[in-house]
Amino acid sequence: MNAIISELIRSSDYFYEDAAAQNEVKVRLISEAFSYHRSRNKHYKGVCDEAGAAGLEIKTVEDIGKIPLLNIQEFKQADSSKLLTSRLSEIEFEMRSTGTTGVPSISRRDYESCNNAFAYIMGLYRDFFHIANGVGLYFSTSLEEMPEMGMVKALNFMNATLDTADFLVRGVTFDNERAIADLKKWEGKFTRHILGAPFLLSMFVDYLKLKDVRLTLDKSSKIITMGGWKRYSGIQIPREELAEKCHEYLGVDAGQIRDMYGLVECNTLAIECENNIKHIPATTHMSIRNMENPEIEEKDGNHGLVAIYDPSSHSYPAFILTEDIGVIERGKACECGRLSDTIRIVGRAPKAETGCCAIRLDRQMNEGEEA
Repeated sequence: MNAIISELIRSSDYFYEDAAAQNEVKVRLISEAFSYHRSRNKHYKGVCDEAGAAGLEIKTVEDIGKIPLLNIQEFKQADSSKLLTSRLSEIEFEMRSTGTTGVPSISRRDYESCNNAFAYIMGLYRDFFHIANGVGLYFSTSLEEMPEMGMVKALNFMNATLDTADFLVRGVTFDNERAIADLKKWEGKFTRHILGAPFLLSMFVDYLKLKDVRLTLDKSSKIITMGGWKRYSGIQIPREELAEKCHEYLGVDAGQIRDMYGLVECNTLAIECENNIKHIPATTHMSIRNMENPEIEEKDGNHGLVAIYDPSSHSYPAFILTEDIGVIERGKACECGRLSDTIRIVGRAPKAETGCCAIRLDRQMNEGEEA
């Protein structure tokens, strides 16, 4: 599996290649990952045996949907270490995501998984955002405060390309006035980028509206969000309304606001292009599963549970059934020039916990205010 890193570095190139080329690399990498984990992971081998996939061979992209999935809830179990293909002593880093129940989902990465994640994410960021300098205003905590939080870790990869940064959440408080002062201080000196949770971006533009403060970011500024579009209270954050407020109070167009979809359990990200369409990397496969029977794969264009097949995970099989509801389009060229599959997330499964890193941060900030 070590050779996968060279393919991950090329992930951005594959976006612009035809379906046949994308499917070839997808089938090859996922087939290798499936064989690797099935032969070395006692727990996953049992899952495969029970599903009748002991002798399954992945030869076409249609075969990928036959690979047995791990339910995302298994990462919340006390014995989640059983999911590991690597030894626990080989784990370098743990990432956590906690929803409304407070029970953490723990994903563990060994040396190879960390290498793959670094190459994968940085390549995707460069292709979609073209950021080589500037300042980042992080609408989140710093890694110093929450080093295990997946959203914070993923967003902080951007620091490698920025000149400087500031973190606006200290403890359980978001400093609106500091954010305004930063944006004014760095105007004309750096390209200003905002990175963080949608709920904090929404709170900030509402504060600007309340104070009747209008700012104008730079033409190449990006507002990069991650972490879901629901508050801890369950209130939905209206995307279009937020984009209108950002235009009025931050002077940015909708194409400058880019959302990302991912899980702490996976290394891959589906990132929005300038047309606000989320593109799935060719080195990852996603499919839509029937809400009542997840073993059934829905036809393209239908809504259902999102299943992710990420071959870049070396420490455990990242073939995961999520609780997100989405719809996938394949074989349709985007105006941005990419030819990859695209995904649109439309909600969460009924009775599913509202869970992500942003929810955890939102919950902690609310509890801090109440205290």
